[in-house]
Amino acid sequence: MKKTFLNIILACSILLSLTGCDSNTLRLRQLIKELNKECPIPLGEIGQMDKASYHGNTVTFEYAIHDENIGALCQEDVASMHHFILNSYSTNTDTTFRTLLKAIVDAKADLHVVFYNGDKHEKTIISITFSNEELAQCLNSDGDPEAALQNIIEGIRLQMPIQLSEGMVNSAVSMDDEYLSYSIQCNEDLVDINDVQANEEEAKSAMKELIATSTDPTFVKMIDLLRSTHRGLAYHYIGTTSGKESVISITPEEL
Repeated sequence: MKKTFLNIILACSILLSLTGCDSNTLRLRQLIKELNKECPIPLGEIGQMDKASYHGNTVTFEYAIHDENIGALCQEDVASMHHFILNSYSTNTDTTFRTLLKAIVDAKADLHVVFYNGDKHEKTIISITFSNEELAQCLNSDGDPEAALQNIIEGIRLQMPIQLSEGMVNSAVSMDDEYLSYSIQCNEDLVDINDVQANEEEAKSAMKELIATSTDPTFVKMIDLLRSTHRGLAYHYIGTTSGKESVISITPEEL
């Protein structure tokens, strides 16, 4: 009798574990199916997401990149792309995306991202695999605002130098206990650093307006993290010839 009882308990526990596993897998398959109904999903001038699939323990996202963007993509090394994509996942606040990401984590699956030339239907340009553990860390990054800010900063650094306008290049980003700061190099053959200094207040007002109205999810997330860690945002405009500097600072209270 005791042996029979133990066998029943064992059988029930096995069934429960199988049901849990299957429910996570089935939920992920359903979300992938719903995602594919939306495909192809336009990604602006970059290209589009063609489809998603789920085989074995791996989910695959396939992106078709327009021909004119292939050269820039090929110049990126895989390690940089790996970090950049993980950073974008960490800071993506879209509820639908995070639900899908959580489903991948819950199903103990990895994620394989594939980029190919969509115009010429050529073979894979770059493919990157993210482990289940890495994806779980993306979901948990919100719990540590300092770590989340560092992730955003690393993602910005990967894109630098960034041409802001003719004669202005965003060359560096850094963070201390008080500010997240950008260093903007000004070519003084094209930009009068004295004019920048004379118009600091007008520029500051325009920046505050941009912060208040921006809908870019990564930028909005960064501003929220700066507020939560009581940091401001500073722009350092530096003349490349004279070395003169104009600093436009937005305090935590002004964000």
